[in-house]
Amino acid sequence: MALANQGKPGVTLGDSNVLFARVSTFHIEQDHMPLVIEALNTSLARLNHSSGYKGLLCLEHDGVRNQIMIITLWDAVGLAATAQQVEDALSLVSDASDTGVTSRTYEVLGFIPSPDGIPHVALTGN
Repeated sequence: MALANQGKPGVTLGDSNVLFARVSTFHIEQDHMPLVIEALNTSLARLNHSSGYKGLLCLEHDGVRNQIMIITLWDAVGLAATAQQVEDALSLVSDASDTGVTSRTYEVLGFIPSPDGIPHVALTGN
């Protein structure tokens, strides 16, 4: 099975067949989790109304400080159009977590969803 966009040169922001992932990572103390979850839910709820938005994955790794990784998927037009909106959302998260947030954008070389689809999992502070 071939992966899409195998490092093709010449990809432009107008290419609707290209998928991008914006990956944001930060660490928080456990007692800040409820505030961060609230800030994330407030910020991320707007994404469903954003042009070019394709999906979101939010990951948590427990440790002394929880590591949170948020991966949003975008088409090229949506990625460019939402840059300021994402910066504002990351600022809310940074304020709630009292830590810095790193964010990078990647071209997705391959994404193959399961034939059964992907279940919806609500963002909660479990």
